[in-house]
Amino acid sequence: MEATLALGTFGPEHLPAACALSRAEGWPHREADWALILGLSEGLAITSGGRLLGCGMLTRYGGAGRLSMILVAPEARGRGLGRRLLAALLDLAGDLPLSLCATEAGAPLYAKAGFRASGVVEQWQGEVPAAAAAPDPAPGDPAAALALDRRATGCDRQALLAALGREGRLLGAPGGYALLRAFGHGHMLGPVVAPDAAAALDLVRRGAALAAGGFLRTDLMAGHVPAAALTALGLSLRDRGTVMARGDLPPAEGVFGLASQGFG
Repeated sequence: MEATLALGTFGPEHLPAACALSRAEGWPHREADWALILGLSEGLAITSGGRLLGCGMLTRYGGAGRLSMILVAPEARGRGLGRRLLAALLDLAGDLPLSLCATEAGAPLYAKAGFRASGVVEQWQGEVPAAAAAPDPAPGDPAAALALDRRATGCDRQALLAALGREGRLLGAPGGYALLRAFGHGHMLGPVVAPDAAAALDLVRRGAALAAGGFLRTDLMAGHVPAAALTALGLSLRDRGTVMARGDLPPAEGVFGLASQGFG
């Protein structure tokens, strides 16, 4: 197999196979979710005989970047493909400071490449009771949301917010915003940017009200939004990931929820 391995650009032709890889890992991404990531990112693919064996993405946010969707097919593991993908992505990024969200299995690989843990993200999800449904009186302003996001992250995520806005609904709040869009088994709420935890929880409640009667996921930074309040919305803690960084990233303040673990 090693003699036929080819490392190249990830393109639209790889989307069905990549979706199958992520489903094998238990990730909920639809092909449409992969297409959204590809449209905002540069991707790499490892193939053998035309078959996708591994992939990874780099999303640029001005002076910083995000690595995501680093996957290797189960039958191709133990051959160094993960290390090869990561090295190629780091070459692609050059001197760009980087962040990612690591699984427990992937964290040692990233640590060896110079990434250091900087936080924990919690994946909350579940079926929101239909009784929670309520009208949303305050749709958000895209320009205001972009300004808040730049202040909170220190990065230029205009392309990301524009794409997510086209896919879903922007919720506005004094000093904050959130985005609700279709994803995976139902909806994803994120980013969630707010001046404090109470405002962040209010945005989560409003997002849950709009998703009532369906499935909702939100990836929240650990330790800020009370677990009891999330449980009351019908959500449960599904998983945790480690946020890791390499290089000098801008400090993030007011980011209570991620657009996704992949996008940050």
